[in-house]
Amino acid sequence: MQQKKVCHYSTMKFSSTMSVFLFTLAMSGIALGNQTDGENGAQQGLADDTTKVQPDVGAESQASDGQPAAAPDSQTSDAQPAVSPDTQASDDQPVAGADAHASVPVAPGEAEVLPTIAVNSPDDDSKLDTAPSEEGPQQLEEIIVTATKTEASARDIPVSINAMKGDDLVQQGATTLEQMLKNQPSVNVSQEAVTIRGVGLTVFQTNSQGKEAGFFLGEANMIPPSTGGGNIDFDPYDLSTVEVLEGPQSTLFGGTALSGAIRYIPNKPRMGEFEGGLRMGYGSLSHADKPLEDVSAMLNVPVGDHFAMRAAGTFRRKPSVGTDTNGKFDNLDNVDTGQARILARWEITDRFSADLLYSDMRKDGFLNLLDKPDSRNTSIHRVDQPDNARVHIGSLNLTYAFDAFSIVGVVNTLKNHRYSILDAGPIIGVPGALIQMPSLTEADADVPSYELRMVSAHPTESAWWIFDRWDYIAGLYYMKADQDTATTLSVRTAGIETDATDTQASVQVSEKAFYLNLNRHLLDDRLEANIGARLAATTLDADIAEQASGIPIMHQTFSDDGHRVNPKYALTWHFTDDVNVRVSMSEGFRFGGANSSPTGIAEGIPPTFHSDSLKNYELGLRSDWFDRTVRFDLTGYHIAWSNLQVTQLSPLASSYTDNIGAATIDGLEAQFTWRLPYTWKFVPKGLTLNTSVSLLNSKTSESFDSANGSVDKGTRLPLSPKVAATFGLSWIGAWENWVFNANAQASYAGERTNALIETSRFDPYTVIDASFRIQNSVWLGTPSITLSGTNLTDEFILNFANPTTTDPQVSVYSAQSPRAVKLSLEFAF
Repeated sequence: MQQKKVCHYSTMKFSSTMSVFLFTLAMSGIALGNQTDGENGAQQGLADDTTKVQPDVGAESQASDGQPAAAPDSQTSDAQPAVSPDTQASDDQPVAGADAHASVPVAPGEAEVLPTIAVNSPDDDSKLDTAPSEEGPQQLEEIIVTATKTEASARDIPVSINAMKGDDLVQQGATTLEQMLKNQPSVNVSQEAVTIRGVGLTVFQTNSQGKEAGFFLGEANMIPPSTGGGNIDFDPYDLSTVEVLEGPQSTLFGGTALSGAIRYIPNKPRMGEFEGGLRMGYGSLSHADKPLEDVSAMLNVPVGDHFAMRAAGTFRRKPSVGTDTNGKFDNLDNVDTGQARILARWEITDRFSADLLYSDMRKDGFLNLLDKPDSRNTSIHRVDQPDNARVHIGSLNLTYAFDAFSIVGVVNTLKNHRYSILDAGPIIGVPGALIQMPSLTEADADVPSYELRMVSAHPTESAWWIFDRWDYIAGLYYMKADQDTATTLSVRTAGIETDATDTQASVQVSEKAFYLNLNRHLLDDRLEANIGARLAATTLDADIAEQASGIPIMHQTFSDDGHRVNPKYALTWHFTDDVNVRVSMSEGFRFGGANSSPTGIAEGIPPTFHSDSLKNYELGLRSDWFDRTVRFDLTGYHIAWSNLQVTQLSPLASSYTDNIGAATIDGLEAQFTWRLPYTWKFVPKGLTLNTSVSLLNSKTSESFDSANGSVDKGTRLPLSPKVAATFGLSWIGAWENWVFNANAQASYAGERTNALIETSRFDPYTVIDASFRIQNSVWLGTPSITLSGTNLTDEFILNFANPTTTDPQVSVYSAQSPRAVKLSLEFAF
C-alpha cells in the first residue's frame, strides 16, 4: 500500500518528551519556589492588586449542575478583563447571585467564578477554617463564562449553557470527554461523534465531513470546518471551565457549531503570583493487562508586575482492553494522549493587554472493531488499525480598552493532522483468511482565522430612546481553510499488496462575516431583549483526483459560493432577581464539502455535498429558591433540521456524505440542585443533591432514499436515547487541617438505534461513578489523594454497530471504556 505524506511519530519518543517536559515543570517550580519564598511571601494571594480570598468550604465554587468544587487550592481562575480605569470594579467583591452581573469585555478564554462569600486570607501562621458556616447552608454559586464573547454569569446569558469547573472534573477523576460530559443528559458521546440534543447522524467516521458540534480551545477552533480531522480528548487539568453550549451558535462562531459547542477554557497566567502543581495517577482498567497511567504538571511564573507566563501539560496512557482471539495483534484499542500548552499575558498599559497561547495535542492509538455485541474480544482483526492525530493551535489576542468600549483583535491558527488505517474487509464482508483490505486515510488542515470586534464596556447613553441603554458586540471575521485528504484502499493477497484505488482531495473553504449582537434592558430591567445576526459569504473550491491500480480515472474541480444570514432573538422576563423565563430562536449552519471516497467514480458517489442548517426554538425557566439553596431550570425546545448531511456507507465500504431529507427534534430538559439543610437529622454539612433529565423525540420529517435503502417519514434518528437522566450526591467537609470531597453519580440512558436504517438497537444502561478526595491545607505542597472510579459496575456499552455491506444482519461494533479505578496524588505550591 502506497502511503503518501505519511508522518510517523514514535510513541516511546513522544512519551519520553512529555515526561521530560512535565518533570521539568515540576522541578523548576520547586527550585523557583524555594528561591522566591522570601520575596514572594508578602505577595501570597495577590494578583493585579486584587486580594485573593480563600473561600469557605461551605461556599465552594460549583458548576451549574450542582457539583461542588474540589478543595480550595491553586487551581481557580484569576482572569482579569482588560477594561478602562473608569470602569474597573471596586475592591468590594459582589456576592454571587447579585441583582445584575455587568457584562464587561474580556480576552478570549477568560473565565472567573463568583464566590458567594468573600473572607479574608488567613495569616501565615493561622489555621484555615474550612468548615461550613453554622448559620445555614451556603448559596449555590454561579460560574462566569465567556460564551457570548463577554464576561457574564452563566445564569444571565440568553443561551442554554452548562459550565463545569476544571478542578471539579479533575477531582471526580474525569480524563476523557465521555467522562466530563456524563452529567449532561442532552449530550451523547460516542467514539465517532458528540451529539447535542439529538443532532447527530455520524454513526461511523467520514473524512470529508465536519462535525455537528464545535470544539474550541478558548475561541480557537480545534477541528477543520469541512473535513473530519483529528479530535483529541482534552484533559481538564488546569482548565478554568468547560462550557457546553446547547443549540446552534453560528451567530458568534460561524459554521462550526451547528448543534452547539464545547469550549475548553484554560486558566490564564496570574500576575504577581508564583505557583505550580504536579499530579500523578495510577490505576487499573477492567479487561486490561496493563495499568492506567497519567502525569500532569503546571507552572505559573510572573515576570515583574505586568507580565506572566503559564505552562501546563498532561500525558495519559490507556491500555488495550480487547483481545484478538487469533493471537496475532496486541494493539487493539490502546491510546496514548498528550497535551502541552504555554500561555503568556502582558499588561502593556492600564488599557492595553496582549494574550498569547500555544497548544500542542497528540494522540497515538488504535481502532478496534468487535464482531460480537456483548464481548470485547474479536476474531476479525486482520491488520493493525492505527488512529493518530496531531492538533496544534496558536492564538494571539490584543485588547485596548477605551472608556465606552474595547477593541479586540484575535488571530488564531489551527494545524490538524490525522493518520488512520481502517480494516475495510470486515465491513465489506470479505473472508480474511486470504484477503486483507486496509484503507489508509491521511488528512491535513491549515486553518488561520482573523477577528476584529468592538465590545461595549457599559450600556450606551443617548437622549434618543431608541439608542439608549444598549450593550453591543460588533465584529468582522475572516477564515480560510486549506484541507487535503489522501485515501487509499489496498488489497493484500498471498503477501502481495496492491493499491486498488487512490483518491487525492484538496478542499479550500473560506468565510467572510460581519456579526452583531445587541442586548437591552427595558421596563425597569424586568424585560431583556437580545437581537443578533451574522452575515456571511462562504466559498468552497475543490480539486479531486482518483486513480485505480495506478491509472488515472478521474480529475475534476468545482466551486460553490454562498451568502447567508443567521439571526437569533431572545426575550427574557425577570419576575424577580432569581426567577426568569426566556423565549428564543437561533439558526445555525455547517459548511459543505467534498467527498474523497476511493471508489467514488465506480460507485457513483456524489463528489460534493452542501451546507445543512437548523432552526432552534426554546422556552426556558431559570430559578433559584430558598435563599438560593435550591435551583430548578426547565427548557423545552423544537429543532427543524433541513438538508441533512447524512453519512453513508457504499457497497465497497467507502464512507461519504450526501444531502438528503429533513428532521425535527422536540425535547425537554430539567435540572434540579439542592444544597440540603444540615440542620436536618442525618444530613451532614456540605451535602448537595443534583439531578437532571432529558426527554427527546427526534425523527425524520420527510421520506427519502439513502444508499442503504429507503427511509420513511417519522424514522427515529440514531445515537440519542429518548430518555436520559443523572442523579448525584456530593459532599465537602473539613476536620482541623483536612478537607474532604466525595461524589457519587448514576447516569442512565435509554435504548438507542444504530442508524437511520436500523439494524441494531442498543439496550438501556446505567453507569455509576464515584470519587473521594482528601487534602491537607497546611502541609508543604498542600498534598491531596484522590480515589476515583468510573463505570464501577463494568457495563458493556456499545457506541455504534455498522452492518456489513454483504449481510446487513451481520455488524461490526465499538464499545465504551470498561470499569476504571485510579489513585491520584497531587501537590500544589
